[in-house]
Amino acid sequence: MDKEAIQRICVLKEKFLEDRTMQGYSTCTQEQDRWGLDYFVEFLKMDDVQDLTAVTSEILQRYQMNLYRMQGKRGKAFALVSQSHLLVSVRSLFRWLVKHNHI
Repeated sequence: MDKEAIQRICVLKEKFLEDRTMQGYSTCTQEQDRWGLDYFVEFLKMDDVQDLTAVTSEILQRYQMNLYRMQGKRGKAFALVSQSHLLVSVRSLFRWLVKHNHI
């Protein structure tokens, strides 16, 4: 993934997070969203996805499997609840992208 593609995705991510702040989401929710989307952006870099419009259900399934296999900071696999939080952040981002005509 080139630097411009990463920058475009990061700009949209930050706009989404800023919008969540303006909508009054709790600090905890905002932190979970940032955490979840940071993991997602790193996955997109590894998977060489150039644009969010290129994300397919197959890519999302690979991301979910990646989360299942991934280890957290303590060296243990993510609990199912943690995996769910990460996936909810991605779902929320895509809903926002569609609602605001970014994709």
